[in-house]
Amino acid sequence: MQWQNELQLTASSHTVVGLDIDDEDLYYLSSGAVQNVSTRRNDGLFAVHQHDLGNMNVTASLRQDDNEQFGKHSTGRLALGRTVGNSTLWLAAS
Repeated sequence: MQWQNELQLTASSHTVVGLDIDDEDLYYLSSGAVQNVSTRRNDGLFAVHQHDLGNMNVTASLRQDDNEQFGKHSTGRLALGRTVGNSTLWLAAS
């Protein structure tokens, strides 16, 4: 199941929030693998905020995953991007 919603906070900034829940069926191709589990679940929450500054923008994101096999982990990103000319090309540094 996946759900996401975009919120337009101001004319120059917006936020996307979401949830994804994945139930995986595990199939083992190697007989040497530990085969005591046949399913795995991962619950993820995420948010991305982007603020436009003319032809540049700042993006911040955060994600929290809770995986049955690997535990809870958080990841994040902060990026500065720039549109190149009048094209759809966008360069980012994070």
